[in-house]
Formats: sequence, structure tokens, C-alpha cells
Amino acid sequence: MNRPLRGSLLALSLAGAVFLAACESKITQESFDKIETGMSQAQVEKLLGGKGTDETPSGTSITGAGVVDSRKAAAKILRWKDGSKSIVVVFRDGKVFEKMKDGL
Repeated sequence: MNRPLRGSLLALSLAGAVFLAACESKITQESFDKIETGMSQAQVEKLLGGKGTDETPSGTSITGAGVVDSRKAAAKILRWKDGSKSIVVVFRDGKVFEKMKDGL
């Protein structure tokens, strides 16, 4: 194999490896384990690679005392998904309150 072709193949192989590393899913057990109670939404988004899908229920709810409450929910629920794997994080006052996983 001539030298210019070998150099081009090496460069192409390296570029492909960098591309695949950049595309690697962040929805992993390792990422899930790094999410801690009290983290901000921005910290979780950085860890999981972007904004999650908002799954916060909306509408009217009934309080424990049986009173109808039409205010927006105090908690915000976001889901990050990659195929059959997902991480769900519940935020209260902008901080992680609870986390759940599926398929990890």
C-alpha cells in the first residue's frame, strides 16, 4: 500500500473513532449512578447530554385533603431515553428529588 493512501486510511479511522465516541449514549448505569439528590437540572442535562422530555402531568389534581388544586405541579418530571433504556428524574424547586431507571 502506498504511503499517502495508508495515511488517509489512518486519518479516516481516527475520525470515525472520534465520531463514534461522541455519539455514544449517555443513558447508562454509570450516568444514572452519578445523579445525586440536590443536583440542578442544568447539571443533570450536562451529564445526560441535553434536555430530557418533559413528562410532568398537567391539569387538575386533588390534594390529600380532598381539595381540587388546579395549580401547576410542584414537581417537574424529565425523561432521557435511548432505545429501550431510559432515566427519569423528578425535580422539586429545580433540584433532583428522585430518580428512576428502566432497561439499564
